[in-house]
Amino acid sequence: MLQNQLFKDVFPWLLGISAVFAYVYPWVLAGESGYIRIHDSLDSHMAWIKILTESNFWFASNLSQVGPIAEHGMPRISYPRELSVITWIYAIFDPYWAYVVNQFVLRIVAFSGMYIFLKSIIQPDQNARSLIVFGVSLCYAFLPFWAWTGGVASLPFIFYALFRIWKGYIGKTEVIILILYPFYSSTVLIGMFIIGIVWLLALIKYLKYRQMSPLIVGALIITAAHLVVDYRLWSHLFFGGMISHRVDMVFNGYSFSDSWASAKQIFFKGDWAVTLHNLVIFKVTSVTLILLCINLIRIRINTRIISFIVKSKSWQQIPRLLLLIILISIIILSYSGYWNWPTVETFREAFPKLVFLKITSAALIFTSIYFIWIDFSTRISAQTTTLESWQHRLGSGFSITKSEPWPQGLILAMVLLFFSSIVISFYAAFWNWSTVVSFRQTFPILMEVNFTRLTFFLPFIWMVTFALALVIIVRLIRIPIMGVFLVTLVIGMQIKMELDNHEYTMEEKRTGITFQEFFSEDLFEKIEKSLPGDKKSYLVGSIGIHPSVLQYNGFRTADGYLSFYPKAYKLKFRKAVINEFSKNEALLSYFDDWGSRFYFFSAEMKCPRDGQYCSRHRHPPQVIKHFDLDIPATRALGVKYLFSVPTISNATELGLTSMGTFTTLGPTWDTGSPWVITVYRLPG
Repeated sequence: MLQNQLFKDVFPWLLGISAVFAYVYPWVLAGESGYIRIHDSLDSHMAWIKILTESNFWFASNLSQVGPIAEHGMPRISYPRELSVITWIYAIFDPYWAYVVNQFVLRIVAFSGMYIFLKSIIQPDQNARSLIVFGVSLCYAFLPFWAWTGGVASLPFIFYALFRIWKGYIGKTEVIILILYPFYSSTVLIGMFIIGIVWLLALIKYLKYRQMSPLIVGALIITAAHLVVDYRLWSHLFFGGMISHRVDMVFNGYSFSDSWASAKQIFFKGDWAVTLHNLVIFKVTSVTLILLCINLIRIRINTRIISFIVKSKSWQQIPRLLLLIILISIIILSYSGYWNWPTVETFREAFPKLVFLKITSAALIFTSIYFIWIDFSTRISAQTTTLESWQHRLGSGFSITKSEPWPQGLILAMVLLFFSSIVISFYAAFWNWSTVVSFRQTFPILMEVNFTRLTFFLPFIWMVTFALALVIIVRLIRIPIMGVFLVTLVIGMQIKMELDNHEYTMEEKRTGITFQEFFSEDLFEKIEKSLPGDKKSYLVGSIGIHPSVLQYNGFRTADGYLSFYPKAYKLKFRKAVINEFSKNEALLSYFDDWGSRFYFFSAEMKCPRDGQYCSRHRHPPQVIKHFDLDIPATRALGVKYLFSVPTISNATELGLTSMGTFTTLGPTWDTGSPWVITVYRLPG
């Protein structure tokens, strides 16, 4: 008996860890020939942490000059914090393997946290519920988390602790979670909201009972932990010392229609980490709410209508289940066959708001199963069943009995979570509505806090809502084997969708550039040997290639990508590129109003986010016909060489001297480095 219980407790953990390892295995198998997301990973964070871990400036003061960016480096505060689990992982492993290890840790944390949290609220005492807890936890572990913070992945742990503390219990486990969470999270991205939530819960508890609660202790612990972990941020906010380029960030806001479209996009299709939820999760939760409404309506059916159905002699001769199946089949066939029929299409165009009548196939399936269950469960016959009995049995799906209690708490939780996702979606979207932006500008503090990041809570909210919906569906069906089958099917569909959108395969499709190819160490070693002098003695600039590639290979660059750096350097860099940027209003706004990427962009090329900077396939070879770079201002930055992927046609007019074209292309297009780089020496 004890062995069986031990196996039951341990097996889900072993299976979950094995599944996570299988998720990470493509990176393990491929080694440095594997694919890692370039945007906001290889183009920035990978190089930042490598620079930090290879320096002796871990605990240097905020304004100490660090790293290979700019002539004298950038302030230490511009680089990642040292009190971070992710930074520690990169200090132990080589960059690629550190990324793989962190992916494994990230998803183990997500699975474990969600598994513990769901067990605490669902109480999996049945096979179907156990499957829901395990399956949804695995779904959460497979979401496309951003790899540079564990704040979203570890949300289940923090809410598990808060759930326990709210009930009046705070022990070692809860304290450890509250202390450790900031070390794997980010104060700026999500931590400040967590702090606010804990203090709000503590205030509600105090106002309700007029006494101090354990939540006060919890709030103090997590606040203190965030203060310690992000001490650089707080010291900058309270004591200053550097004017950041972020003070120049300008945002005029979106129109109402754009904000409305954004809100719908977030709610119906999910935000950054739940990009797949519209395919399964949203449909299942929506259908569950529909079924609950049907239950409520059924209980309140007009007595006369019921009486008519029961007493009607014509209904006695027709097998009710057969009639129901035929009716549902007609509805499905009519829907699928005639929705695009010209007459129906004309009617839809005349009444465009009726588009909502198009129910998804998933909704039809679940609704059909549910109504079939109604017929089975009621087992009604007009000859033998009284009106009162029929009413009672129709309403039994929502009844509360000692033997089979209806999970009203779970229903309430699901409904509240569902509508909270609506609130967050619209709040985040309309935070940048031009009218709201104008109001925020009168209160500077509101311009400093990015409340759109409340969407970081949506992955957790939707997954918990998804789990609760599955529990309710199982309860509605009442046929154990059918419930287990449907839960398995739905969870399997969600997992398949997530695996189909695995970061590894998606990046392979998008760029075709592996980690090894992106940084092309052999190519840059070849370039280094061809140039006179030590590469540490001069600065270079990058055109058509991310500066992080050069920084990773030990070159010092005048350009780069930093989310926090001195405004003075931005203004100095602007003098070199203003003539070129002025050719393109969007490019100039990209730099002036945001400016975290200070690149030597060409107006003839597109911005880096569209793949121009990271695509293996470039046909024909890129050429810049007229590059209007301010050479004296560029020299003032300390730049000696320009490393350019596109050929600069007017290089001679600019006084640039070609030092050669370098490549390590193999015998076929998909071998060797994807970069073909011409090195130009600046005059003077």
